[in-house]
Amino acid sequence: MRRIDTVILHHSGRHDTPESIKQLHVEERGWDDIGYHYLIDRDGNIIPCRDEGVQGAHAKGHNAHSVGVCLLGDKDSEGVPELQMGSLIWVIKDLCKRYEGAKVLGHRELKGVKKSCPGRNVDMDKVRSLVQQSGSPPKGSAD
Repeated sequence: MRRIDTVILHHSGRHDTPESIKQLHVEERGWDDIGYHYLIDRDGNIIPCRDEGVQGAHAKGHNAHSVGVCLLGDKDSEGVPELQMGSLIWVIKDLCKRYEGAKVLGHRELKGVKKSCPGRNVDMDKVRSLVQQSGSPPKGSAD
């Protein structure tokens, strides 16, 4: 079993459907599957991708010990809808319960990364604060 110590948040940019991400990752890049473990659409639907037991392909140098969660949409140019944010927080809380002590980082917060990912409109301090609060699963989430 992999040792997970980090949850890394991404946004999909212009590839904003599971199908377009799969085309990019599998057909164009030649990967086995979508590189993220979870996608979350704008309606808050949580779409499982890679099994958590399988190393992701989402953050070079950090894949072996992380789980990748990707918000669908370009979060540089659009905000995070309430249902999408609620599901994001629920997924991260669940991951942090199962991987005690895991850090929650935006892709841009990793050393050497020169991108805005998970997008300029995603406040990582707010995300971490919301994760610390208690709450029930959001509407629109999948089990």
